[in-house]
Amino acid sequence: TEIVQQASTVQRIKQLEEDLKKNKDALKLQKFGSTIGRELDPNHCPTCEQPIDDALLPQGTLEAVMSLEDNIQYIDAQRKAFDRLADRSVAVIRDLDLELLTTGEDLRRLTSRLRALRSDLIAPSHAASASFIEERLRIEQRLIQLRDIDARFAEHINGLVDQVATWTGLQGEIRLLPTERLSTDDVVKIDALEASIRRQLGRYGFITFPAADLTVSKDTYRPEKEGFEIGFELSASDSIRLKWAYQLGLLDVAKIGDTNHPGLVVFDEPRQQEAAPASVAGLIAEAGRIAASGKQILIATSEDLDSVRKFVEGVDHKLVVFDGRIIDRVDPQV
Repeated sequence: TEIVQQASTVQRIKQLEEDLKKNKDALKLQKFGSTIGRELDPNHCPTCEQPIDDALLPQGTLEAVMSLEDNIQYIDAQRKAFDRLADRSVAVIRDLDLELLTTGEDLRRLTSRLRALRSDLIAPSHAASASFIEERLRIEQRLIQLRDIDARFAEHINGLVDQVATWTGLQGEIRLLPTERLSTDDVVKIDALEASIRRQLGRYGFITFPAADLTVSKDTYRPEKEGFEIGFELSASDSIRLKWAYQLGLLDVAKIGDTNHPGLVVFDEPRQQEAAPASVAGLIAEAGRIAASGKQILIATSEDLDSVRKFVEGVDHKLVVFDGRIIDRVDPQV
């Protein structure tokens, strides 16, 4: 009976969950502005909007129908009640199974005892008592079971002792962890990166949004605006400017503290998307400022040599000019 009740309860829970999902979907559609539910309402005429009943009897005063929100609350309360009922059924079935198992053990023990006593009644007087032998064997078997239980219990106790030691060690390690995910030095470095990027964007002529609105995420360490990573909203030229600022900003931060930066930045054709000459001049000036602290910045370009000389004028630099290709086919005769 209890198993049948449990199966019925589980089936009812499934029906309630389905009804709850349908009502939530309908509420979501309604919030998005859908009128399908009202148009297909079976209690209203689709033409004149008058209330009707699907019955031939006289129509009296119609009772108010619960809203979708009320339906959701009512169905959810029913589901919780049936969940508790299902949990109770599981507990009852488990208790009955244990009781049945215990009863079966008792029945087998009493049956064996009865069989031994019956043998004693019909056995010769000088024969050994079957009931005594059976009782002795039963006690010995029970003793073996108890010893096995005691050994397994001791094993579990030892396991708990090991877990307590592990837990104590973990608690000690947790207490040693900093209360904040980022240390003070980490925050200083991120703030310095943010300030460096903003300063560079202002010098490069960044125009998509004010450079002061840019922040650096403390989770990803990437540029953000209003908590969202900067993506396709940038123009092609501003995207290049942001890349310049970010790459040089990482090297700039390496001046104020220990970082994992190798101290080298390489730009290959930085003037992509035909960046304005003023932007390129700002890049060269910022690169010269940062490199002055002992860092190395390499810029490779195929720009006209006269233009390059104008860009680096007034900046501490070393200009290396290659005539022809830098990498060429090796002459096999050499």
